[in-house]
Amino acid sequence: MAPWTPEQLAVPTSDDEISAVRGCWGGVDRRRGALSATVAMRRAWTQPDKSDYGHLRVTNMSVMIGLEIRLDDLSGEPTRALVARHLEGMHATTPAEAVFALDVDALRAEDVTFWSLWSGDVIVAMGALKILDVDNGEIKSMRVADAFLGKGAGRIMLRHILSVAHERDLKTLWLETGPTPGFAPAHGLYLSEGFEFCGPFGDYTVSPFSVFMTKRLSPGRGD
Repeated sequence: MAPWTPEQLAVPTSDDEISAVRGCWGGVDRRRGALSATVAMRRAWTQPDKSDYGHLRVTNMSVMIGLEIRLDDLSGEPTRALVARHLEGMHATTPAEAVFALDVDALRAEDVTFWSLWSGDVIVAMGALKILDVDNGEIKSMRVADAFLGKGAGRIMLRHILSVAHERDLKTLWLETGPTPGFAPAHGLYLSEGFEFCGPFGDYTVSPFSVFMTKRLSPGRGD
């Protein structure tokens, strides 16, 4: 399957749209944690008049087609380049002592699980889950490749991390991000997925360069 271009991707904006797709989405390999779809489902958005699924008329969901979430060991150059781009962005707006983004070595720590999102051989996004203790986890290294910003890839990664956190029986997720206007889309994403602003957690302290958010995970269901 050919990679999707940024112009073909769009944010999934409603639960109804997502449910409609999941209801007839056949190409999910849960064992690998991968997200994939059949050629027929791709045609539903590119050629709806020729597809058995065209009657769904679901728009803004092409971001789901042909993408794959991979457990990533950070050995590949595209992944390492995206991590470097993330760190570059953080240091461009924040003093070094207030940058808490993890580098490649830190992302390989035993208490961190790292994933990347791909369209063919093109990396789209990345994200990580750091286990703080038996009940708490921290979301780290959420970054979408520049060419795919605003297309919904961040939401896919975030929902994957939420799902894994629930599977691991975590009770609460936390995150630290930036306060400047450039971080507004990230704030909006987290708020829309049930996160709330909070005070510092763990070893963090109050800082004008940090914003903290948290989400209590509901027992007995995926978040």
